Amino acid sequence: MVRSINVKRILISGFLICLLSLILFACSSGENPAPVSKATPYPTPTPLTLSKGAVRSIPTAALYYAAAKARNYEKAYTYLSANAVDDSGKKVTKDVFMRMAQEGDNMNGAIVNVELAPYGNDATQIIATIDRNSGIRYHAHLTMKLEGNTWKIVSLDRV
Repeated sequence: MVRSINVKRILISGFLICLLSLILFACSSGENPAPVSKATPYPTPTPLTLSKGAVRSIPTAALYYAAAKARNYEKAYTYLSANAVDDSGKKVTKDVFMRMAQEGDNMNGAIVNVELAPYGNDATQIIATIDRNSGIRYHAHLTMKLEGNTWKIVSLDRV
């Protein structure tokens, strides 16, 4: 009986050794593992390059939005061309502009921030990203034109 127990122990021990050997062999592929980087580099942003011509009208748009942000609609209107139109081609008179600006403030809250970005390389197109104190954020599109020595807004879709 003792001999039977010893044989069983030897068989079980041998079986476990074979099983462990098989597991170790299966887990090692023989190939070197890929090296693990110790530090993950931060991505480097690509600088935005714009032609000098693309940004020439930005100061006028910035002054326009500074006046609109201050709710000085009379001043903001001075940055529009006398022939300015809305996105449907309708002429933007002073009264129309005042109504557009006041409705924007009444419906969406005051302007709290404006980001300007030229669209294209010729300074005639500007996209404004506008934040209102109600949490609304939207884009407005301005078309600019050099009239004499002064850039003017000749088309806008919203204030």
